[in-house]
Amino acid sequence: MINSEYKILLVEDDPIDRMAFKRFVQNENLQYEYRIVESITEAKRLISDFKFEAIITDYLLGDGTGFDILNLVKDIPIIFVTGAGNEQIAVRAIKTGAYDYLIKDIDRNYLRFLPVTLDNAIKHKKAEEELKLAEQKIDKLSWIASKTDNAIIIANPGGRIEWVNEGFTRLSHYTLEEVKGTYGEILRKGESTGLTPGNIQYETLQKDKTSVTYEAQNYTKEGTPYWIVSTLTPALNQNGEIERIIVIDSDITVRKQMEKELVIAKYVAEDSFQKVNETLRKLMSMQKQLEETVRMKEKFIADMSHEIQTSMNSIINLADTLLKTNLNEDQVAYIDVIKKSGVKLLLEIKDIIDLSKRDAHKMIPEK
Repeated sequence: MINSEYKILLVEDDPIDRMAFKRFVQNENLQYEYRIVESITEAKRLISDFKFEAIITDYLLGDGTGFDILNLVKDIPIIFVTGAGNEQIAVRAIKTGAYDYLIKDIDRNYLRFLPVTLDNAIKHKKAEEELKLAEQKIDKLSWIASKTDNAIIIANPGGRIEWVNEGFTRLSHYTLEEVKGTYGEILRKGESTGLTPGNIQYETLQKDKTSVTYEAQNYTKEGTPYWIVSTLTPALNQNGEIERIIVIDSDITVRKQMEKELVIAKYVAEDSFQKVNETLRKLMSMQKQLEETVRMKEKFIADMSHEIQTSMNSIINLADTLLKTNLNEDQVAYIDVIKKSGVKLLLEIKDIIDLSKRDAHKMIPEK
């Protein structure tokens, strides 16, 4: 017998049914915190004063019908109770917004189904709320990924690009449609990239299954060169295989320009020590900014993965909850697919979190 602590409102004008409900709760030792009213008017007052997790209402009441309760409440699961012969009314109640219905019988055996019905209704409502929150979090994280200044690329295990954010387009001026399915060679005027099989960065990532960081020169759609520090991070599945490759590129063009100026200053301006010293100071400042960029980039991956992990837990819990409800075979199959996919993705996300916490990264020069 399900025995959860729920706050219940019973709207019933029949004294015998009210007594039967009280006796059933007591005999079954149900830990319900319940209130009983006889009319729509009393129900309105209590609903405004208390927060109930479910409402059980009879169809025919002294000052109205159970449909008045359905019109009054939109965010609380309602269980409709009707007499034998009123099945059509019960079906109409479901279409109007009731979660479920029970048919009264002379011996009031319908009460035996009440605990399970209440438990399913309340858990279903909570699952809907959790799913809504999860969707809101995912939307928020997607918005953050689209607005960051860093270029973010998601590629398949073979290195072919599947998705880029708006930051990628702002930096390179290329759209997803122009790079999707490629290794990003268009950014190097046809040369290989860190995602190209055979390239040292790609092969190291495939072998060690750890993040690889390197610097490279790319070109915008208009042919303007710019420098990036790129980090390739593998997203692993439960078998330790790479499912996706996440690439984050940060623009370091200014820093590279400063380095070039420093080299020139060292060889052609020996009498300009003060200028060289100032350039060095700026270079060190840019280096710190780069380190901070890398740190923020790692934190972004960890935070985003953690938030999605929380959301995926909610989706998995929802799937578990739905599998406990009365479903047909097709619905069970669909929900089981959702659950398995969620578990698989959750494991991948945990791998991303572990990778983002690593302190050491390999700095490997590009070919």
